[in-house]
Amino acid sequence: MEDARPRRVALIKGACNYDHLRCFIDAMKMAFEDEGCVAVEVDLAKGADPQLIAALSRFAPDLVLCFNLDGASLRAPDGGPLGGTALTSWLVDEPYYQAQWAAALRAPHVRTVWTNDRSTAEAQAMGLPDVETVPLAGRTLPRVRGADRDIDVFFAGSIQDPEPMAEAWAKSIGPGVAKLMRQSCEAWEADLRRPLRDVFCEACASAGVGAHQGLERLETMALGPMNRYVRAKHRLRVLRALADLPLTVVGDGWDRLVPAARWRCRPAVPYYVYEEMVSRAKVTLCVQPVHAHGASERYFASLANDSALVVNENAWLEAEYPAMHAPFSLEQPDSARARIEALLGDADAREAMTEAARTRTMEAHTWRHRARQLLSRVARISRAA
Repeated sequence: MEDARPRRVALIKGACNYDHLRCFIDAMKMAFEDEGCVAVEVDLAKGADPQLIAALSRFAPDLVLCFNLDGASLRAPDGGPLGGTALTSWLVDEPYYQAQWAAALRAPHVRTVWTNDRSTAEAQAMGLPDVETVPLAGRTLPRVRGADRDIDVFFAGSIQDPEPMAEAWAKSIGPGVAKLMRQSCEAWEADLRRPLRDVFCEACASAGVGAHQGLERLETMALGPMNRYVRAKHRLRVLRALADLPLTVVGDGWDRLVPAARWRCRPAVPYYVYEEMVSRAKVTLCVQPVHAHGASERYFASLANDSALVVNENAWLEAEYPAMHAPFSLEQPDSARARIEALLGDADAREAMTEAARTRTMEAHTWRHRARQLLSRVARISRAA
């Protein structure tokens, strides 16, 4: 029943500190239009003007899409769901970052999709309705070849010293919970494939903590800081081992924590600038210990744009892009060096890898593929209802 697919789509662009979510809305608007939909955009950075909301309600969208919960508070003039249809909230963060908005996520007019299977499983455990996995996607830029590919190795990401981060937990959350957080981080680092929430809950249960304080409240306070601590710890460890390589590093904090590096450093840049820099890089390095089970937008930027992706071991990439990326072990930072040096030293092998990755992205992982997936999903839910 192809005619059951939505034809009018409203996209909610949030006022997000991380502008990549706003860029994703731009990409999805074009993708829906390529699929023959009429797509309109509401930019919350300009304010939710009542006249605009009224006009959008008259537009009567079949599908309303936002990233994270940027559109969950919007209502039609009569107080009902915008356009009288469910909001599809595409969540890119781990579920525990969304826990404080659990009530909004469980609202009857909200349907959620997550970017990786592990988050989907955790969201289902939270009791969220109609949860599915929809990965992010890649956008191909004009190809850059030869001498114009002027960045040898590109890395993006800011850094904080992890130890002061952990030391602050005792003051902000309490010494007892801070000790459990430290123990949980050590246990999680031993097997990053496990959900952090499970590791922390086991530590709390063993210590008899949680029942009197409310375990869900503890999770909301603790899991985000633990995630950021482990990410910073591994990023710093890997990058310090590469201080003598010719990296171009975009992000804050590196000049202070790795002062003797041979790198070219610059502050964080907008996402579209990030994509353009990736398209000029021979190799892109990603250190994402907390994404060992899914794909971030940084992977897709590399895979879609002929930059060889060197990344810590990742089950999703191994399944979707076998032999089209260069994995390394977080336990052995020198393995990242070996991967980078091999790719820089063999242009033919590097170009064969990146050509295969670009082809795979175009076949299965563009934003238009995601638009089709979401349109079919909404049609399927509508038929079931």
